[in-house]
Amino acid sequence: MPRDLLKSGLSVTVLRGANVVLGFAVILILTRVLGPEGLGAYAFATTLLLLLGIPVSYGWAPLLLREAARALHTGHWASVKGMAVRGTQLAVAFTGLGFFAGMGVLWTTDMPSAGLATVSLMAVLSITLLFEQLSALRTSILRGLGFAVNAQVPEMVIKPAVQLALLTIAVATWFAALDVQLALGVLAVAAIVSFAVGAIILQRLKPAALANAAPQFDDSQWLKTSALFASSAAVSVLNANADLLLLGLLRGTTDVGYYKVALQVALAGALAYTSLNMIAVQRFATASASGDRKELQQTATHLARLALVPALATLLLLLAVGEQIIPVAFGADFAPSLTPMIILSAAQLVNAASGMGRSLLMMSGHENKAMLWAGVGLTANIIICLLLIPAFGAAGAATGHLVSLTLWNGGIWWEVWRSNDVDASALGLKK
Repeated sequence: MPRDLLKSGLSVTVLRGANVVLGFAVILILTRVLGPEGLGAYAFATTLLLLLGIPVSYGWAPLLLREAARALHTGHWASVKGMAVRGTQLAVAFTGLGFFAGMGVLWTTDMPSAGLATVSLMAVLSITLLFEQLSALRTSILRGLGFAVNAQVPEMVIKPAVQLALLTIAVATWFAALDVQLALGVLAVAAIVSFAVGAIILQRLKPAALANAAPQFDDSQWLKTSALFASSAAVSVLNANADLLLLGLLRGTTDVGYYKVALQVALAGALAYTSLNMIAVQRFATASASGDRKELQQTATHLARLALVPALATLLLLLAVGEQIIPVAFGADFAPSLTPMIILSAAQLVNAASGMGRSLLMMSGHENKAMLWAGVGLTANIIICLLLIPAFGAAGAATGHLVSLTLWNGGIWWEVWRSNDVDASALGLKK
């Protein structure tokens, strides 16, 4: 088990490492061309896209993953096929609703024709939203089938690589004209290419039984369960992004630009955690379906310990030489990013040490408990951000993030201990 997990974890971590490197390269270009204010506007727009995709990407997709994992044992592929069909229909519907809602805002308010609020940009954002939702559905099927590495290649490597290539061409050709709208247009093209590559991978790897199955539907039950998933995820996603959104509303896009750089660096500490968590979801779903508590415990302990090491190393590195790294990497204008960067890295350390408890709860049928503690964390995050952001800016937002993650992880750990008889943390107190 440990060797198997280590092999899978290293494979996904390599992909995630490539994603972080490519993401850094993209951010470096955007910081040099857009500056703190433009980067902040870009980050604000992409965060809104993330929120709009919650019902499908975080509600329907995890349910599809769980159904695909169960089908490996039950052979009931018809429900997987039906769930994929409904998910695609929902993605189109939510994209249409988002587009027309945005157009309604443009038509009913006195907004300028330049900047983020334009009809053309609304179309670009809608295209990005649609293909990111479809990619989430495809990724969930592959992960449920056990192809964790293959599932993540399009999103982790292809998408940022295309984005980097197009931005490089744009900078070399139209440097003076590169603005937020063009940068978001590049993101849309990258999302389309990523979806196309992922569709090819799924077509080649999906079992013949799935391809030949006639879709069956259980809409009422699916909608009920996916609503629980989406509600829990909405609170979690808001918890992860409320600080950035409130920072933009209370201090403006320049501070968001500082915060975006801090978040990007903190991703280095979260590299192993986010990569291993994708493996954990599939492992937990399979072990829960077979009722194997011992496998749940072993998986939880080993994955948490693997995630802990790089999180600790990143924090220590920033404390030692962070002041020298920031000006060289991003420019002197982004020096204010250091303090929130250290705080956010500490938050990632807490997250890694606590383990993948939320995923375990979600895959074992305890979605409501995960939602409860996510709500506690979100409430704390909002309150602390409202109190600290006006005076401390990005550092105040990062502090809210740290406190909320600590409360949330503590509650999740206790629920997993009580409901699943598993210690999800790196301590591995149960056997």
